[in-house]
Amino acid sequence: MATRQRRIALVTGANKGIGFETARQLAREGFRVFIGARDEKAGEAAAEKLRAEGARTKDKSDDEIEFLKIDITNIDSIRSAAEEFSRSTDRLDVLINNAGILLDDDKDILTTTPEIFENTLRTNTLGALLVSQAFVPFLKNSDAPADRECVQRRRPIDRRRRRLGAGLLHFQNRDQRRHRSARR
Repeated sequence: MATRQRRIALVTGANKGIGFETARQLAREGFRVFIGARDEKAGEAAAEKLRAEGARTKDKSDDEIEFLKIDITNIDSIRSAAEEFSRSTDRLDVLINNAGILLDDDKDILTTTPEIFENTLRTNTLGALLVSQAFVPFLKNSDAPADRECVQRRRPIDRRRRRLGAGLLHFQNRDQRRHRSARR
């Protein structure tokens, strides 16, 4: 009987906020977690913080939480990150494209320049796509079940639902037909 390998996850934008907490929870669930961040100092600090608080799997190995330098606004950085990742492992079970930006400097949307708005959109859409494309070869090597994939998380629009944390996860099977929705 084959032993199940430890799952491996990459979380971009994991040096703070939701990405950091996601990485923490994955580590607590026994995942080997790569902390993806563009700022090396912040990324290393986040990885060290998780190690210090004991967010490791049962064998307490130091390689459970690793920093991976990745700037989703830069294709060369994404390629470098994929190359660096390949030196540690040949597979990836979970990819969480969490990194994103809002370049509005807390200004009113009506005063935001088209260049700033375009850069924000480009980073938050194209960046996630490029990261996904770069890491697909590793995802294909995963032995995780591929018959159900979470393909989209819709964020709630109104404040009441936001306070409740409501959102929809849509699942698709391999032939890309939507077959189930689950409220989270």
